[in-house]
Order: sequence, then structure tokens, then C-alpha cells
Amino acid sequence: YSDVLLQLRLDMVARLAVNAKVLDLCCGSGDHLLFFADSIQEGIGFDYSAPFLLRGTALRDERKIDNVNFLQGNARKLPFKKNYFELIYSFSSLYHVPKVDQVIGEASRILKTGGMSIFDLGNLYSLNTLVCRAYTELAYPYHIPVQAMKKYLIDSGLKIFEHRAFQTLPMWADRPRWLRP
Repeated sequence: YSDVLLQLRLDMVARLAVNAKVLDLCCGSGDHLLFFADSIQEGIGFDYSAPFLLRGTALRDERKIDNVNFLQGNARKLPFKKNYFELIYSFSSLYHVPKVDQVIGEASRILKTGGMSIFDLGNLYSLNTLVCRAYTELAYPYHIPVQAMKKYLIDSGLKIFEHRAFQTLPMWADRPRWLRP
């Protein structure tokens, strides 16, 4: 199930990333961005976690990829010039970012006119929210209502061309206990 959902996301990026300047926002170890390296003009993986970025850099160097770089920083204050990227995407990370409206605003600032963004946001009214909150050892989820998602995107000057609900059930869970089969 989770592999199918991931492939749907990757397929969307693959269609839009050809010969583009691409930002993988909250990239973790950059596995997705490195997957697209052959088809993009330039790729930047951006994350706050130094250990993840070191892993991404090592993978990039091991594969001899020269059009992908990794940068560390705060997603609410992106260090890129206005109108730089043709494609910005973020998978399964913005769920855990407080004040996600600021991140969306920053992404809108650095996205070229006519560029595309793909944001994977956490729906407050989903089983996934209950599951994430039950795992107190993980980062706290900052899921938001769908109406807030739409408002943040529109307020940042972005247009919603397509909206999808990828997940109707949690991708993993043995907590809360009542979710067990």
C-alpha cells in the first residue's frame, strides 16, 4: 500500500521535473531527488537535519551525480532568490512543521511564475493524525484542516490545479491500540 502511494507521488514529480531546477523541500537523505538526477537540470535537497544531509551527500558522491546539492536550514526562511525553481515538492515532512503557512509562503516566493509545487500535507481530520499523536517518541504532528491547506496555498499566491487525498488509512500503526485488526 505505501509503495503504491509513493509511486504515485514519484510519478507526478517525474512528469514535471524534466530539465527543471528542482527543490526537494525537507528532503531527508535525498533519495527521491537523487532518483530524478538524470532528468533534471539542477536539484537541491533542503532539510534541517545534518545527519540526513550527510547521508544524501554521500549517496550523491558515491553515484557520481554532479547536478544535485544539499543544504541545511529552516524551511520557513529559505535561502534562495525569488523565482528560482520550476518545481518544488515535499513528501510526508510538512506534517511535522509548525507554521506550515510560512513554509508555503517561502516556497511560493522562490517558485518561478508558471512553476509547479507538490505539497504533501497532513489532514487534521484523518486516522493518520490519531496514529501520529499516539507515537509520542516521534516528532509532533502539525496536521491542519483541508480548508486551511487551501487557504494557505491561495494566500501565498499559488493556484490549486489538482488536489488528491492519497491516504484513507494510516500507513503504519499499532497505536492507538483500537486500530489493531
